[in-house]
Amino acid sequence: MAKLDILLSPAEYERPFSQIPSPSLNIVFDILRATTSMTLALHHGATSILPTATINQAVQAHEAYPSTLLA
Repeated sequence: MAKLDILLSPAEYERPFSQIPSPSLNIVFDILRATTSMTLALHHGATSILPTATINQAVQAHEAYPSTLLA
């Protein structure tokens, strides 16, 4: 029987690959949450979106451009 792990946040995935118990790994990303947030931001006046792969990258981008909204 296969085991299903559900992660509620992308941050929960940041564990070393050596800790993954199975050689078979399937990952599903929740793009609906991201695209919904982006669509609403643009609808409410955002002029651009800068997606980042990690929280640290988002914080660095915000530090480089302090007038931007970090979300």
